[in-house]
Amino acid sequence: MSAQQSPSSSSVKFVWVGVAVVFVAIVWFWNSSQMAAQSSRPMPGGQPGGAPTASSGPASSGAATGQPAGKPSGSKPATNTDAANIRVVEATAGQYQAQLSGYGAASARFELTLTAKVSGVVESLAADFESGTLVKRNQLLAQLEDSDYRSAVATARQNLADAKVTLLEEQREYQQAAADWQAAGLDGEPDSPLLLRKPQLEAAEAALATAQASLTAANKDLQSTRITAPFDALVVNRSLIPGGYVSTGGEVASLYSTDRIEIPVAFSEREWLMLPDGLTLQKQRWPVQIRAVESGYQWQGYVNRVEQHLDTDTRQRSLIVALDKPFEQQPILPPGTFVEISLQGKQVDQVWKLPASALSQRGDIWFVGDNKQLARRAASVLFSDASSIYVQVPAGLTGKQLVVMQPLSSYAEGSLVEPKVVEAGASGLTQDDQQHSGEAGYE
Repeated sequence: MSAQQSPSSSSVKFVWVGVAVVFVAIVWFWNSSQMAAQSSRPMPGGQPGGAPTASSGPASSGAATGQPAGKPSGSKPATNTDAANIRVVEATAGQYQAQLSGYGAASARFELTLTAKVSGVVESLAADFESGTLVKRNQLLAQLEDSDYRSAVATARQNLADAKVTLLEEQREYQQAAADWQAAGLDGEPDSPLLLRKPQLEAAEAALATAQASLTAANKDLQSTRITAPFDALVVNRSLIPGGYVSTGGEVASLYSTDRIEIPVAFSEREWLMLPDGLTLQKQRWPVQIRAVESGYQWQGYVNRVEQHLDTDTRQRSLIVALDKPFEQQPILPPGTFVEISLQGKQVDQVWKLPASALSQRGDIWFVGDNKQLARRAASVLFSDASSIYVQVPAGLTGKQLVVMQPLSSYAEGSLVEPKVVEAGASGLTQDDQQHSGEAGYE
């Protein structure tokens, strides 16, 4: 018994055939329209189509139109239809105050590993002697067991008293020996200085000095059993525990001073030329803006000093920025914070202020020269801010120049372009509020 084809399957086939016919018609219509558009595009010779017509040959063109060969009727002079429209800004040399910035890590003025001056068992610790706490200068941090040191002080005092008695006795003996020598009516000096007891007297005086020094040392050792903070500090790490033993020179704690935070920032030789001299920076406590990179918090610091040597690795010299009493600031500036610093420098002449996008990937500035042709110059970027770069005017360029806002890597020198000047206030341009002779600024 043979299978019968259902009416529904036949309908599906007819639908698919119809869809295929419609698709082929659409493709044919699209190809026809593209060919028509291509044939109507002007060609370098002035003909509407890409293929020569009967009147395009040298012999037939004059006979058909009565015009000289090669000059069809109604033809126009050829124009450069390939000139690209590009956005440019008008750049004029001006004077700007240098804005310099750099990065560095905040560090305490002093970072100390506190060690024990004497050995002993840790008898007690101060309640606030913990990591993360702030301590004052001479504040007691830990107490060592001191009975042995008190005994040493007592012994030293006894030795000192004995030495004083011995000295008094020797002084009396010395005086008596001199009197006896004179009473004997003897002239000159005795054969041995021992007869007048002068060496004995000197020994007694030396013993007294030794006893006094021993008492001073014993008292100092006793005082060293009280471990105190050498300056106002932040306790970074504590190494002692109650009942533990610490030897002489053993680590007690790590301390960071809290009087000042310092930030070394390296600058290149070119950047140093845009700063006042080091003496001016220090004497005037040159203001510096400090900003935490991660949190964005800001503080007002100052130039503390200028280093006078080059780093062996970077070959750069550093400026030391400071912030006094960082733990009394709101918010605090803790050591170890990575920050960005910015400060103003000297006034610089012959500078272009351009959008940051005007600098190409190769570090060049592109501009529109004579006859609307592209040209480029190597850019010497002096400094920058959030959205602008400040470029030394290239040699040989004067007056107003049209600088390309966003140069492409495919640009070639000599290419014809059609510049479109971007006015102040458009595409990121704003009226410049700096004191300069230029006309437009950027933010």
